[in-house]
Amino acid sequence: KEKNYDWRSVDALVDFGQKNNIAILYNTIINSHDNSFPDWYKALRAEEKYQALKRHIKAVIARYKEKVSVYKLVNEAARYEEPNFLGTGIDRSKLIAEMFTWAKEEYPNGKYILNDHEYWHFQYE
Repeated sequence: KEKNYDWRSVDALVDFGQKNNIAILYNTIINSHDNSFPDWYKALRAEEKYQALKRHIKAVIARYKEKVSVYKLVNEAARYEEPNFLGTGIDRSKLIAEMFTWAKEEYPNGKYILNDHEYWHFQYE
């Protein structure tokens, strides 16, 4: 089951950055790799996963808005199939667009990044 956050480590880094005039890039709010998700998330139904993602994005951004310069919102999503992204039953492109909407709702002045790279597959003959 979903647990409460332990913010201590990130709080300490963000506080250090603020005290020392260091810009902070929050890396990463949603990492698309399957091994990035806890077992309780994997056990949820599609709608529950959708709601958990929304709560997570909003919780992180609400806590650090005006303290973080840039948020890497979604990382390495292109490698995954378009339908049923992150087990939500929603297409990848649509869900990522919603994630950006949730982020902007929480902190309209925030800067957000979608980080990705193309995977190359070579065939040797």
